[in-house]
Amino acid sequence: MPIFATNRVTGDDVDRVRDVLKAYLDNDRDGQPDNRKVARELVRNKAGMVMFSNEGEADKSTFWESREAEKYELFLVNGDETNVAGRFDASLEEVLHMITDSGYGPAYPAAFGAKRRSQLGRLTSAAVKRGDFVYDDPSCGFSTCMTQEYFYWSVTSLNGLQENRCEEISDEWRNCTPELMRLNDPKMVALITRKRYRIPLGPIDAQP
Repeated sequence: MPIFATNRVTGDDVDRVRDVLKAYLDNDRDGQPDNRKVARELVRNKAGMVMFSNEGEADKSTFWESREAEKYELFLVNGDETNVAGRFDASLEEVLHMITDSGYGPAYPAAFGAKRRSQLGRLTSAAVKRGDFVYDDPSCGFSTCMTQEYFYWSVTSLNGLQENRCEEISDEWRNCTPELMRLNDPKMVALITRKRYRIPLGPIDAQP
């Protein structure tokens, strides 16, 4: 899977995104994708990441009209939100969105498809109804955004990445620790811990 980056993005930031991708796909660190079906879907869907130094450069770039941008299904993360000491690393979110949208969703549509009738869709609706998940961005449609956000919050809370951010993210997400996930959303925990899916719930050693 390619990572495209402009010459204004540091090598360290590109390396960080690469390392996050490797940690998610090979969470047991044996040198092989944990879920080969998901890896095949990522390749088949031509998934990749694109990096600019900041939002301004991304907005002005002509890369979006390039052959590479048309060929690949690209997910954006900027250098100024990656590998920043004292701040949550945005690559932990954006790389997981790529793996969800282009990997798990098409590999297991009944479980992780973005539609309301998938298991993930039904659990997203239930979390919103309980007040565990609040996402009021009008540009975030249910099947284009909300299910992916719920999956991201659930996985990264269950693997401990959010437990030091509970107050910071409380307006949007309630179950910020593994304990709260197990207490308040046991059905989602049961789904994402099923061995057949091999979802990355071990350490993601990518925080600065």
